[in-house]
Amino acid sequence: MFRYLRQRSMSAGFLGESRLWFRIGIVVWSIHLLRRLSSRGPKSVYEAELEPGQTLVISDLRPLEAKGPGKSVKLDA
Repeated sequence: MFRYLRQRSMSAGFLGESRLWFRIGIVVWSIHLLRRLSSRGPKSVYEAELEPGQTLVISDLRPLEAKGPGKSVKLDA
């Protein structure tokens, strides 16, 4: 529902000439902004307690991607 109101207020209020949709847009976009600002925080993906002598290895195993179609990936040696 909020997505529809945001889209409609953008097209009819901010880009159009409807004062009603402009006001609705201010309210809806303010709520959207407040939700985004309040939800920013660290998210725990994994949590465990390490015993003495244990190690934790963090790695990124995503495949390398080229910067466009037909481009090759250059590895730093």
